[in-house]
Amino acid sequence: MLDKFLNRGAEEEKERLLNTIRDLEKDNKSLRKRLSKRETKASEDPARRQELEESLKKALTKIGVLEHELEVCRSDNNDSCGPSFKSFKLSQRESLEFIGLLSSLRSEKGDLLSVYGTPGDDEVLSKVPVQEIVDVIRDDQRDTGFALFHGGGSELLPVFAVIPPFPVESSFSVSGNSYETAELSAILNSERAAAFVLAHAGESFIGIADAKNILSGELVKTGVKEKHSKGGWSQKRFERLREEDIRHHAEKAAAAFDSMMESHADIADCLVLMGDVRLAEAIAADCPLERIIRTTDIKPDRHCGEALRKEIWSSVWFRF
Repeated sequence: MLDKFLNRGAEEEKERLLNTIRDLEKDNKSLRKRLSKRETKASEDPARRQELEESLKKALTKIGVLEHELEVCRSDNNDSCGPSFKSFKLSQRESLEFIGLLSSLRSEKGDLLSVYGTPGDDEVLSKVPVQEIVDVIRDDQRDTGFALFHGGGSELLPVFAVIPPFPVESSFSVSGNSYETAELSAILNSERAAAFVLAHAGESFIGIADAKNILSGELVKTGVKEKHSKGGWSQKRFERLREEDIRHHAEKAAAAFDSMMESHADIADCLVLMGDVRLAEAIAADCPLERIIRTTDIKPDRHCGEALRKEIWSSVWFRF
């Protein structure tokens, strides 16, 4: 699993891009040569001029496409030489397995750097050696902070950063013969429960979950007008009626959410908001728990609870 993210195929990928560039350049040269011959024939044989002009247009179009592909390949090849990153999402189990592999790495130089940052702590970001990495982390750390593992400049050890599902408790940086992964493992293994709201106009799913189970879940549905059609209501009247529908949905979902929280008092220790965050905030307006905003492609339905639980406990990783 570690090999998947260590980028040991970078040289093969670079060679593949270079081969593609050479092939595209060869095709481009061949097409231009054929194009030149056709232009010569067209001037010598007026009867075929119209046919050749059509062929000329097609050839020019193909040349344009090839030149665009060539530019893209050159750009990809150049990017592979500079700072870049790929992101991937791992479930709780996958993250713990990957953390175990990271913790098994050793360096006799004692230069394996681990950096942990609480949400919004810009000072600890100064410990991160590369500015491009700082920029990515600053944009993505959101409500939970980050952890970063730097291989001391070794080409065999790319830099890994992770946005955990729940907040980092303290900021620090440390270098040693191995990575400091205990705090990240503790975040993922913590025995906690999260209340959550996946809000969409007309359909919202509310619930409470721990790392293994959905403790409570409910789909709240109301009628909300989807779009304005030509004729009939004016746009302003339609928007006013839609806003009233959404307000009614928020009130109904809020009542269900408050009732659920009363039935499970003292269980949840954080609140995860997903979907339409503004609507989710309205639904959970009276909840005093710490908010965590998450993005998801999951749509609310009666069976989405388990998928949401896995989503809440997943982590976003970056490989630089």
